[in-house]
Order: sequence, then structure tokens, then C-alpha cells
Amino acid sequence: MINNLFSDTIKYGLGKVVLKFFSILIIPIIAKNFPPDVFGEINIITTFTGLFLGIAVLGFDSALGYYFYHGEKEFKKDYLGTSFIIRMLFSIFLFIIFSLFAKYLSSTHFLLKNSEKYLLLILGAAVIPFDNCMSFFVDLIRFLLKPIIYNIITISKVILYYILVIIFLLNNLTVEKIFLSMLFSSIIPAFFLFFFYKKLMNFRINFYCLKKLLKYGLPLVPISIMYFFMSSVNRFILNAYTSLENTGIFSMMNSIASIFLLLTSSIQIAWAPYSMIIAKRDDAKIIFSKIITLSLVFLVPLAFLFWSVSDIAILLFSKPIYLRGENTIILLVIQHILHLLYSFVAIGLSLNEKTIYITIGYTIASIITILTSFPLCKYFGVFGASLSSCIGYLISTFYIAIKSQQFYPIPYNKKFLFVYISILLIILFCSLLLPNYNIIYNFIFRFIITFIFLIIPFFAKIISINDIKYYFFNIVHSNKTHNKIL
Repeated sequence: MINNLFSDTIKYGLGKVVLKFFSILIIPIIAKNFPPDVFGEINIITTFTGLFLGIAVLGFDSALGYYFYHGEKEFKKDYLGTSFIIRMLFSIFLFIIFSLFAKYLSSTHFLLKNSEKYLLLILGAAVIPFDNCMSFFVDLIRFLLKPIIYNIITISKVILYYILVIIFLLNNLTVEKIFLSMLFSSIIPAFFLFFFYKKLMNFRINFYCLKKLLKYGLPLVPISIMYFFMSSVNRFILNAYTSLENTGIFSMMNSIASIFLLLTSSIQIAWAPYSMIIAKRDDAKIIFSKIITLSLVFLVPLAFLFWSVSDIAILLFSKPIYLRGENTIILLVIQHILHLLYSFVAIGLSLNEKTIYITIGYTIASIITILTSFPLCKYFGVFGASLSSCIGYLISTFYIAIKSQQFYPIPYNKKFLFVYISILLIILFCSLLLPNYNIIYNFIFRFIITFIFLIIPFFAKIISINDIKYYFFNIVHSNKTHNKIL
């Protein structure tokens, strides 16, 4: 089963590589044609409207995933239809609210500080219903275990966005046209998915299904809000205390760090359906323990390796002014690792329908993030913004892991994990305190750290060369078998 998870991770990962490739191609176009403050405007709006897109899902993505596998078979189409209708109605309602109050919101100090730019906010909000529609069907594709179709759909959206940006670039590219590109690249895939998969659901609201979806999903809605506060509120506080230019630099660092999501999100996407299947096995807890430990010990050295080449990436994708935020990359990448680990360690709460503790964990972490963001952003700027959210991710992951153990104890190697994480925090803290040397010295120092973390699991006998050969052979074998079946 671990091999199946790794196999699908590779399938999703290949799609993510193409997806991120075109996403990355857009970054230099924006960064090199607009100053950092305009880049900040784009990111502020997309982040703000992204909060409400998360709310509009109503937690039905996780709820539907649970009932798709564990719900009554005769109500499967009703679960799908009820979820889709409610999500779309709520998305349209949010767009109307944004349109009515766009001028007031755009003039606020934490957003654009200019009421004349209200059209940008309306265009950003217009994406919500179509992105929500697309995400519904993308989740359904994952539940159906169709990674190839998943890749085709998600890649087509970003390629369409890239093509539209290029077309507008040849005809006087403006910020408004950037948002129009986002809008149309959501509309077309959303309509295609709707007409292709509508036969799988009943277009009616089943109140029995709605009650169960709300019971499971609503406790997760505050998680979307708290997750937003934990991961994104720092850029609004940074904007309020400093300027849109610093916000743009911070946004660029997030864009560079998001390249690491090629790996973590691929694992996370494959994890959702397989974790539900794995849970039915007698050795499920042992499998979960192995997956979590192996993910940690391989992702940490990759994080430092990624940091070692971040200077080059920044210069390739943007202007030298963005190097001011280079030291924040490692903190942002660690956040992605922690978010993946949260998905793993929360399995006990999901299986026991104790999602309220996930909400509590994120609430505690978000409050701490907000409280620390004010002084850190004010006195340390871009670095402070990165540090505040990293603290929040760390707290939420540890809290959720502890609560999950109470309901579904997983046999972790606690001694190793404690020592490993302690070493990580010490080396990370010392690395950030060192002066920022030139690109060559940065690469050498961070590459040495990569090597240290790479040999620790072998030295501690957590994994061996034979284990790697075993997993690699089985992944290749499972892919060949799958291709023969097809």
C-alpha cells in the first residue's frame, strides 16, 4: 500500500512538474514587467479572495471524501449533487457581496489603499464561483483515483492562463488583464468538467445528506479561516506597517518557495484517498508511522538543498531587488513540510470524526501567528512575516499530532523524532543568524547542511539502502503492471 501511495505520488508529481513549469513562467513576466508594488497588489487581492474561496467550500471537500468511501452507496449521487449545489449558491452570494462593497474594501489600509482600484477586487472575486466549481470536480476525480485526468485538467487551466497572459503581453499587458486571464482560465475548465461529470450526481438537495455534510464539514470551515490567518495574514500586516513593495518581495519569496510544493502537494493529493483505504488494514498504524517518518527525513534535506539554489532562482525569475527576501525561503519551505505533516498526523481525528480538534489547533496557532505578526512585521519586515507564519505552522502541527494520538495512537519512534526535530531547529536558527554571504558561499554552506540531514536517518538506522532499493523496485513494478492493465 505504501508503494501504491508512492506510485500515485509520482503520477501526480509529473503533472505538478508541468503545472508548476507554466506557473513559474508567468512569474518572470509579471515580476519583470511590473515593479514589486504591483506584484504586491496582485498577490494581496488573490490572497484575500482566496480566503473566501476556502470558506465557500464549506468543508464539503473533506466531508464528501469521507462519505464517498464510507457513506451509504444508494446516496452517493445525492451527496455529490447536494454538495455541488450548496457550494455554488454560496460562491455566487460571496461574489455579489464583494461587488457591492468593492470600493470600500479596496480603500482599506491592509488592501490596496486606493478606492479607484475597486475593479481589481471585483475581477478577483469573480473567480470564486468558477474555481469552486472546478475544485469540486477535481476532488471528485481524486476520489475516483484518476491521476491522469487530474493532471490534464489542472495543467490545462494554468496553460490557458499562461497563453492569455502572453496574448495580453503582446497587446499592452495591464494588471486588469492579469485578472481577466485568471478569470477565463477558470471559466473554461469549470464548464468542461460540469458537462463531463454531471451524470455522476443528482441535481437536488437531499436534506439528509446535507445534514451529514454540514455536521462533518462545518467544523472545518473555521479551519479555512484560521489557516488563512496563520499562512496569509502576515502579508496584510506587512502591507499595513510597511508598503506594497515589501509585500511584493514577500509574495515573490512565496512564489519561489512554492516550487517545493511540486513534491509536498503531490504526496498530499495522493494521500487523501489512500489514507482512507489504508485505514481498513490491520497494520494501518505501522504504515502511517513509516510514511510520516520517511517523509520528514527526506523532505528536510531537500528543503536545505532547495535553499542553497534559491539565490539563482530569484535572479532568474525576477529582479535583484527581490534578493532582499532571500533568507526567508527556508522558513517558507519548512511551512510546506509542516502542512504536509499536518495532513498525515491528523488522520486519527479524521477517521474518528473529531475534526473539531483540528479547528481548535488552527485557532490557537492563528491567534499566536497574529499576535507575533504585528511586532515581527513592524521591526523585521519581510523576514518577520515569514517567521510568524512558520511559528503558527509548527504549533498547529504539534497540537493536532498530540490530540490525534489520543484517539488513534500511532507507534512513532518518538526518541528519534524528538532528537531529529531538535537538531533541525538548532541548525535552522544558527543558519538564519549567520550573515548573508554571496551566492557561492551560501550554496556551499547550505549544501553541507543538506548532507548532514541526509545521513542522519541512515546513521540512526531509520532507513537503509536496501529499503530504498525495495521501494524503488516496487514502485517501478506497480507502474508497469498498471500500464499493462490499461
